[in-house]
Amino acid sequence: MYSLGEENILKNYINKTNSITIVKKENQKEEYQKSNNNNNNNNNNNKENEGIYEIVSTKNEQLKCIPHYPRQMESYNKFNETYIFLFCGDDHNNINTLYGFNINSKKIEKFNFKNNLQKEFGTFRGSLFSISSTNDSIYILNGNKYLRYDINSQNTFLISNKSMMDSSMYKSSFFDGKENIYIVGGLLNGALQENIYQWNIRTNEFIKYAKTNGPVLESQLCYSPKEDCLYMLGGWISEHDYNQTIDVFNIKERTVTTIYKFNNKETLFSHSCYVPNNHSLYIYKWKINQFYRFDIKTKTIYPLPGCIKKTNFSRLLFDYKDSIYLPSNSSIYEYKCSLNKWFEHDLNIEHKYLYTCHRI
Repeated sequence: MYSLGEENILKNYINKTNSITIVKKENQKEEYQKSNNNNNNNNNNNKENEGIYEIVSTKNEQLKCIPHYPRQMESYNKFNETYIFLFCGDDHNNINTLYGFNINSKKIEKFNFKNNLQKEFGTFRGSLFSISSTNDSIYILNGNKYLRYDINSQNTFLISNKSMMDSSMYKSSFFDGKENIYIVGGLLNGALQENIYQWNIRTNEFIKYAKTNGPVLESQLCYSPKEDCLYMLGGWISEHDYNQTIDVFNIKERTVTTIYKFNNKETLFSHSCYVPNNHSLYIYKWKINQFYRFDIKTKTIYPLPGCIKKTNFSRLLFDYKDSIYLPSNSSIYEYKCSLNKWFEHDLNIEHKYLYTCHRI
């Protein structure tokens, strides 16, 4: 039997189309086996059907599917806590390699990620801030499509949500450690967006949840589990202007409040992460290799040592212990909060473009 949420999803699909095909759970082993065999026989025509998932297909859309998720989603999975995931390639249109940096061993490991779906998915260019990781999957958004990479099976799925997602690019996303991914802003038909969407990845429910204080794209999102809020930093507000505020999105209240305004262009070309140990945002301005801590309670900025080498278009990732990681094309830099010092870990890989996951 389907859960109540899944039944509602299926009813919505049925109402929107005259023809629908469902792979039912009670027959999933038999049907999945058939699906996989068909994929092996028709590999060139059905590349999107990689791995195991529940499919809802219609005549009107090329691909519609409800991914298969475990009934109980744990917030902090050992596998997810151990690795920082690095999607690499020589071009935004050819991201074809996935590495995992093991935080414990400080070693790089290669994962199975062929990305045969790149042509159907499109460019990664608008997905820099639209990559979120859960306990078992990585989600990469691009317009109204997304890739789901299953960490355990190391399979990739292309999923189209035309009936729920708009086709806006340059969105920002973050997983709350429970069952929701929040999607903020973006660019749609040349216009900046101000919507905040809540996407329940267990039930696949997708709703317009709140609004930002103004249209924005590529805003940086930092989640605070204890407060259940998102801190939003920077982001483009026009072709030439960058948002110079720090806003807090209260998820329960659905409100967005500005808590700090910068006098100068402090947030331009910067990346950030939230550290609960001292209730602070750590901000890295890659263009001038400047690093500092913003104390949320006192609204005070504390300068910190810059990274060993200037690193652009990457992310600050906190391990919820004592270290902040800053990946680059050839190294991962680790900042120890207790020591106020940077360390370098050589990856022995060279790629022109690098995309990393959010960490929770």
